[in-house]
Amino acid sequence: MKADIKIGFNCNNFCKFCVQGDKRKAYGSRDTGIIKNEMEKARTSCRDIVFTGGEPTLHKDFFQFVAFAKALNFNTIQIQSNGRFFSYSEFCKKAIKCGANEFSPALHGSTPHMHDYLTSSPGSFKQTVDGIINLKKLGQTVITNTVITKSNFAYLPSIADLLIRLGVDQFQFAFPHPLGSAKDNFDSIVPRMSLVEPFVKMALEKGISAGKRVMTEAIPYCFMRGYEDYIAERILPETKIYDVNGVIENFGLVRKKEGKSKSTNCPKCRYYAVCEGPWREYPQKFGWDEFKPVRKGFVLNNKGSVSTVSIFTDISNLLIKHFGLKFLKEKVDRITNILFTDFKESWLKDNQKFDFSISASDSNARSLRFSYNDFGEKKEFKNKLLKIFQLFGDAYSINQINELLCVMIPFGNKQQTTIGLVWFSKENYPKIKVYFEELVHSFTQSEIRIFLQRICKVLKIDYKKLQINSRAIIGAICVDFLPKKNINLKVYCIHKKVNEKTFLKFLRKNGLNAARKLLKSILNKGESKLKVFYYITKRFQENGCINSIKLYKIYEISQIKDSNQVTPEIRNILINSNDKAANEVFSEICSLCALKGRKVFPVIAAIDHARGSQKADVYFTVKW
Repeated sequence: MKADIKIGFNCNNFCKFCVQGDKRKAYGSRDTGIIKNEMEKARTSCRDIVFTGGEPTLHKDFFQFVAFAKALNFNTIQIQSNGRFFSYSEFCKKAIKCGANEFSPALHGSTPHMHDYLTSSPGSFKQTVDGIINLKKLGQTVITNTVITKSNFAYLPSIADLLIRLGVDQFQFAFPHPLGSAKDNFDSIVPRMSLVEPFVKMALEKGISAGKRVMTEAIPYCFMRGYEDYIAERILPETKIYDVNGVIENFGLVRKKEGKSKSTNCPKCRYYAVCEGPWREYPQKFGWDEFKPVRKGFVLNNKGSVSTVSIFTDISNLLIKHFGLKFLKEKVDRITNILFTDFKESWLKDNQKFDFSISASDSNARSLRFSYNDFGEKKEFKNKLLKIFQLFGDAYSINQINELLCVMIPFGNKQQTTIGLVWFSKENYPKIKVYFEELVHSFTQSEIRIFLQRICKVLKIDYKKLQINSRAIIGAICVDFLPKKNINLKVYCIHKKVNEKTFLKFLRKNGLNAARKLLKSILNKGESKLKVFYYITKRFQENGCINSIKLYKIYEISQIKDSNQVTPEIRNILINSNDKAANEVFSEICSLCALKGRKVFPVIAAIDHARGSQKADVYFTVKW
């Protein structure tokens, strides 16, 4: 849950659509003690915080609030602002030093004339743009908001072009809420949705093509056909608002029940259950003639497909719902936002980029697991990885991950680096995995051993205790970062020549007879037609002791022309595991992907034998 703290209503803009209306005259800045008390109360139920107003940067104790939020260990500390004060570089630096780590400035035009007219503040455009530039130079996450009005809706594509040039991480177009000044100026501010629709879609398409995360707010589904995946209400976190008039415990419910409305025709629409409808003031003024129910068929975007970030979000939401992990949704949405910033669909032609996994076992333990690699974006990947670590405050050692990422630099970073995240039931903090993969394709075994020795040095592990056989072929290395700054190390050794007989011999030698049934289910008799290979993994704890052994079968999906060749193999693993829930959720994912024009491809089949128990894991990705 997110806490929205309104710290005051003073503002150095005078926007013609401001919903706060006369509050700036009636209340001004709020009392510092009251604000801090609200922050302390909010922390008991909220992980993230956003400072709003008015203009929060005008409060005399603004920096004090940000520092206090950091001291309270809020994960994301967002500043929702007009961005003008961030045109001063030192102000930016101080806000960041105090703890702010996400910024949401508002830009309402592509030119000074357009923006300054709407803000009624000459010079505001330049300051806001300069503020965005300063924040991006300092490596900050910038998420902009643009209010759609009669005077700017035809220029939304131009605004999108500007935001892309400025390098913002995400931009959103919001339909005006006719309250406050927007209500007073309704006739000159609020446009017809039917006129706005094509310009919104053109602007979104520019962002999508540029790999930006884009959203709309307060535009119903019937005006977003083909772009349903970009409706913000689908993923907005639960928000608790602390206002001068009291606390709104769940703004989402209030927004739906009191702010929005639906017509008698809306139940006929396929999106009735998920659509909130328009702000109720809109049909009170214009009526319902523009709103046409969407009745049949799955609606694709204008390219005939759904976006990758959309399918990623839908799969993660399905797993969260199926395994009762709803408390993870807000954090997973933030991580998705980080990972898919500047994402290019073309990367999927040559690489899987991401995968999910499902664990099948006889226990009730459930987890959410996914990974994402650096293909196509090696320079930016490190920043994405560090941002994800920073989401969890000081639960992990940022210095240690920085040192780890530097190990490969002298050798050209030719390996594939992957981040994996695993949440177990009732755990707020994930296991964060950093993999160094594809090593055998780029380095000699002696070089790989040098990497491993350096990694051990960073992690303070005795390399000799690993007892890696001199003839072993090391294919990959993984470091598990656990909460409270604990770590595990895994070394993946490739077995190039393997068959059922040699694998079963290995099982007997290592006392893993219980895994034999599952193993047989992943040894494909038609294997010669597919490019697969095997890993046997040894896991090491901080003291260098072996924690468990895992057997992997890796699929080279670029060589698999038809996913139907191997998807049944994944189903067999789940069936043989006697885990009905895991089998059901995999079937749902396959159906979901088929509906959206994607196919499920297996990536890995694995058997884990640890602490006297066993389980099977299936890893999969989606492609066209």
